[in-house]
Amino acid sequence: MPKVLPPDDLRPGMFVTVLKGHRPETPPTPEMESPIGAAISLLAVGNRVEEYYGNLKGEPLEVRAVELPFLMVRNLERPSRPTFSIDTRRCDLMEVGRVYARSPFRRWWQFWRGR
Repeated sequence: MPKVLPPDDLRPGMFVTVLKGHRPETPPTPEMESPIGAAISLLAVGNRVEEYYGNLKGEPLEVRAVELPFLMVRNLERPSRPTFSIDTRRCDLMEVGRVYARSPFRRWWQFWRGR
């Protein structure tokens, strides 16, 4: 069973992935103010929001800075993308090893699965 990483244990240089996104209590509206990275923070089906950060499950993320409850991370699967923020109150994170984070097999598996 994967272990949820407490936010206090997060340090720059670690490799993490989103284990589970929390379901929003109320659906966001355009009038609501959203944090940086909101475009990738919600996994939606139709007009219904499923969970926060659902599209990042299993993606290796390198922690660049920690200012709880926020993290600045870089997605190692998409190195051309700049860093973005994650709100640790909206998801559960799991630490992954360097081998998992840097594995070329992961890229092949993502392609094969059709992501």
